[in-house]
Amino acid sequence: MAMKEDILEQIVEEYLIHRGYFVQHKLAGQPSRRT
Repeated sequence: MAMKEDILEQIVEEYLIHRGYFVQHKLAGQPSRRT
């Protein structure tokens, strides 16, 4: 399932980059914050 998520992330990343957005990857070892 992780591979499918990676592909979806790549698709969204490419779309956003073409729209002029800056994409920052989540770094390994840093837990995501939940509010």
